[in-house]
Amino acid sequence: MARSYAVSLGALALCLIALRGAIIGDDVASVVQHGLLWMIGAIGAGYLIGAIADQLVCETVEIRFRQRVSEVIDQIAQIEAEKQDSRTS
Repeated sequence: MARSYAVSLGALALCLIALRGAIIGDDVASVVQHGLLWMIGAIGAGYLIGAIADQLVCETVEIRFRQRVSEVIDQIAQIEAEKQDSRTS
């Protein structure tokens, strides 16, 4: 997820700088220079955002999985207890 965020934000930054350069009439060398600098910065920020998002998603899925497993174990224990009660009665 981190790499996809990095690539997406980097490409977006490069496109926005190119668009800005075209609108204000900058020369190509200046647009490329600024575009590459902003793209590198956006790649770094995108990678960090993607890594944080990936970690949050993994933790959330793990917590929900553990809760569900705990519920299933409790249900199985309850069924076993009911079987024991019916055998003793």
